[in-house]
Amino acid sequence: MECLKLFPALVSSKRRNKKGGKEIYVGTKRSPKSEVKFAQFIQDNWDYALENDYFTDEEMLFLLRVQRFMQFKSNCLVDNIHSRSAVPLTQKALAQRLKTSAPKISGIVNGLVEKEVIVKAQEHRTEGTNDRTYARFINPNIIY
Repeated sequence: MECLKLFPALVSSKRRNKKGGKEIYVGTKRSPKSEVKFAQFIQDNWDYALENDYFTDEEMLFLLRVQRFMQFKSNCLVDNIHSRSAVPLTQKALAQRLKTSAPKISGIVNGLVEKEVIVKAQEHRTEGTNDRTYARFINPNIIY
């Protein structure tokens, strides 16, 4: 009921609903053909992790910031979530997009890999270079 105090119009809508018997929905209906991408936190699991100090502050901030790079349905961190041929982000590219250092991202990612929140796919080596590329996936039991 706390949110109803913040939105008096909802309170009056609820009262009309009880008297008039009409079902009132506040929001917009999502079309099955909608192109809007979204990610959602699995609230019970997120709450459990926070209550048990599972994440460091840096890890929580990282997860909040990288959800915008999560490819819909796969949870892979990619360069363009709207592209059908999106490319997984390297840690260097991830650091650049988050405007922080690669060593800092490396430490956070490695910590989340140990906690099984991030899964790295097998490495891929680019021909003629020593570069290693891993696709990184966020555990869908945390964010989906």
